[in-house]
Order: sequence, then structure tokens, then C-alpha cells
Amino acid sequence: MRSIIAGLQLTRAALALTAVADVWVLMLLHMPGEPPLQHPIWQLAAGGLAALFLYGFGMSLNDLLDARRDRVFAPWRPLPSGRITIASATILCLLLLLLGIFFAGVLGAIQNQSVIPWPLLVAFFTAMLVVFYNGVGKYLGSIGLLTLGLIRACNCLMGNVHAHNLLPSMVLFGQVLLVSVISYRLESKRPRLKRIDYALLVLLPMIFLALMTGLMAWWHAITARWLLLAVGPITVGIAFFSWVAWQTVQHRKEPRKRGEKIIRAGLFALFAYDASMLAANAQFFSALLIIGLGGISVAFFALMRAMSRGLPVGKLRYRMRAQSQAR
Repeated sequence: MRSIIAGLQLTRAALALTAVADVWVLMLLHMPGEPPLQHPIWQLAAGGLAALFLYGFGMSLNDLLDARRDRVFAPWRPLPSGRITIASATILCLLLLLLGIFFAGVLGAIQNQSVIPWPLLVAFFTAMLVVFYNGVGKYLGSIGLLTLGLIRACNCLMGNVHAHNLLPSMVLFGQVLLVSVISYRLESKRPRLKRIDYALLVLLPMIFLALMTGLMAWWHAITARWLLLAVGPITVGIAFFSWVAWQTVQHRKEPRKRGEKIIRAGLFALFAYDASMLAANAQFFSALLIIGLGGISVAFFALMRAMSRGLPVGKLRYRMRAQSQAR
């Protein structure tokens, strides 16, 4: 039982459902002129599993590469606490990658819209972004933060690469980027962001969003109905970032704790963004499906936290050894 809990914690299984919702929203969102979803249950299952496994791959890879650092700074995590071995975590990480790529291929076969396996290619590109972020990107300041936004945007597109409506992908990119920047600052992560980083964090997203908007204009996808869809995420965004602004001025908790709280809330808010676009398109049943998935995610997250209480953490010798080496 302890090993199962450790594996679920390693892969952040509760938060992985946010990636499932992102894939589903582009599959469920039906715009005029687009064909209806063929074999919806099978497509939702294949797309959801692909997103679930790829998310788990990214989280487990992150902990594997940070295992040495976590012995000092996060000894309660599964690897430094010894609840799961490096060998087991490596096998699990590779298995999750293979399963994610496999189900993306299954999704492409079910859709059967082109000789090119687009979902498979998008999943492979997403996996490469995950590897880049965990291996190099997170040490490059603004580049890493931008990569996080791109990972979410690409993950969303895996659900329907033929969709002319790129609003969900744009919203997810912006939400993840903004939340990541705020959390990065509050948690005082390294390397510190410099002026050039802030310039890139303004300029590159503007270019990305302009390209996405240009593509939609070329496809004649920017219509009055598309503008109506934007009302949902704008409303959610105003409410969420008003709460974030209030959190940033609170001093009852240390900044690191506030940053962690904001990043978690930002992930759960993705369910609200996804559901709001479906609701604005009068797809209320689909919106309820996403909200239900969000409820499961929150409940699962709370359960995992409750079950993890009292579990052993890493031994003090890791910290003492690190300190002695530092001297």
C-alpha cells in the first residue's frame, strides 16, 4: 500500500486530471462547420489516458532529476524518503512515457482523419518539451516558464489537432505562464529573473498569441461565437487573479507557502477555464463533465494528502551530509 501511495505521489496523479480536462475541452468544444466527434467515448478515453500518462511521466522525471536536491530541501517526497527506489521510479517513468505515446497513437487511429498521425506527433513534441524543461529549461529562468506554458498548450492540441478554434490552447498557455511567474517570484526560485527575462516574458507570449490569432483569422475562425466563448475564461481569469492579488499581499504565511498555494489553485482553476468555454458555447452537459472531473481531482488530492500524513521522511543524515560538503 505504501508503494502505491508513493507512486501516486511521484506522478502527482490527482493533478494529472487537469491535463485530461485540457485535452477533453478541445475534443468536446463543437464549433459551426466542424464535424461531430466520432466515437466520443473511445476518443475521450484514449485522449484522457494519453494526457494522464504524459503528465505522470513529466512529474516522475522531475523528481528523478531532482532526487539529490530533494534529499536536502524536500525529504518528505517519495524518492528521498525511501518509499520508492530510484530503479522503480525510472521504470515507472519510462513506462508512463511509452503508455502516453501509445494512447496518443490510438487516438490518432480512432480519429482516422489523416494519413499523418497528428495526435502521436503532438504527444511526442509535448514529451520533448517536458524533457527539455526538466533537464535544462527550469534552470534558464524565463525560458523554463515559457516552456511550461507551451507544454500545456501542446497537450491541449493533442485532443483535436484539426480544430480551428485555438482559444482553449491560448487560454491555458496564458494561465499557466502567469501563475508560474507569480509563484516563481514568491518562492524566490533560482536563477533570479532579470530584466531580459521579463522582456522575454512579455515579448514572446505576445508573438505566440499573435501567431495563434493570425492562424484563426486565416481559417476564418474568429466569429461572433468565438468572441462569446472568450467571455467565460475572461470572467474566470478576473475572479482567479483577484484572489491571487489578495494572496500576494497576505503576510500570515511565508512567501514560499503562498507561492505553492497559488500554483496548486492555478492548476485546479484550469477546470473552471475549460468548463466556462463549454458553458459559453451552450454545451452544459460537457461543462458539467469537466466540473465533475475537477471535483474528483480535488477530492483525490485531499485524500492523498490525508493518506501521506505520518509517512516517513528522508533521514537527517542527508541534510547533515550536504551541510558538511558545503563547508
